[in-house]
Amino acid sequence: MADGDTAGKTDSEDYYFANAPLDEIGELLMDRVEAYYIFLNSTGMMNLWRRSFAFFYNSARLGGRINPVGRKLELQSISMDDYPNLLRNILTLTTAQMPAMQTLCSNGDEVTLEQNKISQQVLDYETRVHKVPEYLRQCAEDSLWAGEGFIYKGWNPNLGEEVAADADIETMSPIVDPNTGEQKAMHVGDWEFENLTCLDIIRDVDALSYAALQWVVVRRFQNKWDLIAQYPQFKDEIMRASWALTDKRNSKFGYSAINHRDLVPTFEFFHDKTQAVPGGRQTLLLDADTVLFDGPLAYGVRPVYRCAYAELRNNPFGWTVGFSLLPLAEANNRLTSTLLTNVATFGVTRVLNPRGANISLQALSENLAIIDYTPTGPQGGKPEVLNMSNPITKETGDLLKFINSKMETYVSIDASMRGQVKDQEMSGAAMAMQASISLQFHAGFQQSFNKLLEDVGTGMVQDLKAFASAPRQALIVGKENQGYMQAYDKKNFDGINRVVVAAANPMLNTTAGKMNLADQLLQNGMLPQGEAGAMKYIQVMNQGKLEPETQYLQSEYMAIQQDKEDLLAGKLPMIQMTDNHPLRMQEVNTLNNNPIIRQNPNLGNIVRQYILGHFQQWLNMPPLLAAAMGIQPPPAQGAPPPGSPPQVPHAAGAAPMAPPTAQPGIQHANPQTPHPQQKPPTMGPPTVAGPGMPRMPSHAPMQNQSAIKQITPTPLVNPGAH
Repeated sequence: MADGDTAGKTDSEDYYFANAPLDEIGELLMDRVEAYYIFLNSTGMMNLWRRSFAFFYNSARLGGRINPVGRKLELQSISMDDYPNLLRNILTLTTAQMPAMQTLCSNGDEVTLEQNKISQQVLDYETRVHKVPEYLRQCAEDSLWAGEGFIYKGWNPNLGEEVAADADIETMSPIVDPNTGEQKAMHVGDWEFENLTCLDIIRDVDALSYAALQWVVVRRFQNKWDLIAQYPQFKDEIMRASWALTDKRNSKFGYSAINHRDLVPTFEFFHDKTQAVPGGRQTLLLDADTVLFDGPLAYGVRPVYRCAYAELRNNPFGWTVGFSLLPLAEANNRLTSTLLTNVATFGVTRVLNPRGANISLQALSENLAIIDYTPTGPQGGKPEVLNMSNPITKETGDLLKFINSKMETYVSIDASMRGQVKDQEMSGAAMAMQASISLQFHAGFQQSFNKLLEDVGTGMVQDLKAFASAPRQALIVGKENQGYMQAYDKKNFDGINRVVVAAANPMLNTTAGKMNLADQLLQNGMLPQGEAGAMKYIQVMNQGKLEPETQYLQSEYMAIQQDKEDLLAGKLPMIQMTDNHPLRMQEVNTLNNNPIIRQNPNLGNIVRQYILGHFQQWLNMPPLLAAAMGIQPPPAQGAPPPGSPPQVPHAAGAAPMAPPTAQPGIQHANPQTPHPQQKPPTMGPPTVAGPGMPRMPSHAPMQNQSAIKQITPTPLVNPGAH
């Protein structure tokens, strides 16, 4: 429904509704709230969301039991939770290994690089303290059953640590709280995080996509006493505010009490900074007549972040594969309930009791059913068990298996990923590959989740740049779990632009994939040997974390990157004997291809001085030290090149044999390099028999003769060589 259908009578044709004066904006916004919920009910979107929510939390809704249904409660209804199980498998694949947020700086100068280090540590601390990963996972879960999930991240200046006593700006007199009589204090401010659903984000339903929206109205249920403390001038209006289930604007998913004494619905309007509204707009209201706050947009972007499984074409709503599973999930429940009802009905033994048999009913068990009948014929009848044919057919069971298989196909979740391993010999690498294929199927959902991480992280950095005027304290935890307190404020984020996350290989999102990679690194000698390597490998086995295995390589490359930045800044980094000299020379040598280095002779000299310094340290490095640290040792000085023949010692006092003099028409063979015609070319290792090597009989099998040719004998050692 368009805005003009319900709000046209109050909208002005002279100005955009977002630019309406304060005495009109409340009514205009509430008209749009009403239009949104009318649209949801008239188009069926509300029923679709409620239906998906009910199936996702079916067990809790039905009390976790088998429910009797029917006119006489003669049928059994059971809820099979394949629907939430499949969707939660997708959630686990996507969020089990959450990518780390990385801050990006605007340039590479020394001050900005130092700001980048501090901001990265602060961001890690703040996301951990405010439990941001939990909000992110809940947002992703909501998008699986509703098509989209939301996170609200607002900045409240009345939260956080106290920094000073609050005073009036004009008179500088202290401000006293009328409720407590105590002087108010100023705080450093802090975030308010909350997970919201599609019912809480009122939007323009005529927009062709969510990205095209320029405004939203966010509905939040807040404690009215907190609102009174923040807006004491509206105490009477807030006290009168209440919400009931009869008001469609106050509907929500799940259980609701009839009357909430403390929670009141608030509506916060956010409009982007556009050409029509250059400064944006932010309005907080209770109803059309009570506007608590109104002003320009205080944030860089709307503080509402969205994760969608997929987009619904030409609509500002999300779509999820869960909508495709709903009919199959209902069929699964009905078929299973039918089977259960038949077993419960016909599985009880029934005794045919002819009237006049004079049988005591107390002699029968309570689990048996008695059917009285009048026998025909002169002989009468006797009590006997009633045998009825089993109404459960093979086709019913096959149909149930077909439905379950189709549900797995729709979401690309194999049975082995749900704990049902059909092939017991299936390797861990094969399971990791199956998980990788499934995650690739849901690549769009993973991209949306990664973008959610980036948007939330960037929003937090922008909030600190805008609102962190007073110094804040952060407990910085290093890689080795060593913590220290760090004070920071908005100045530490001047050079930080945004936050990015790197999407990892889908196979590395599974423990089996990480173990497979750890095995490959270990076999190729790229991991520490001995006890250190064993302990790191055990951490991968127990925790599924690959960081212990790659920590050395990552720290080495981070140090090399820092050396590159110092060289570009014209500083010569310190060179230590324990550095990995070959690796640093190779990596830093790439700077010689940088136009900045080539056009600046001074920088080029510093880079070459750095490389030559590592080369000298490498030559002077003791071989045992290089071997202990896993560094490639330098080649022996003065050693003959590889492939040259050994020098033949001549007799004492005798002059070395001179090469033959060349004569016309005669070509002499090179004593060091055999003539091609004298030694035919061979492939693979030499086949010369070593000392004591037995000869293979001519009648031996062909595979044995081929194998003996691949054996490289140990060469004879000249006793005089030592």
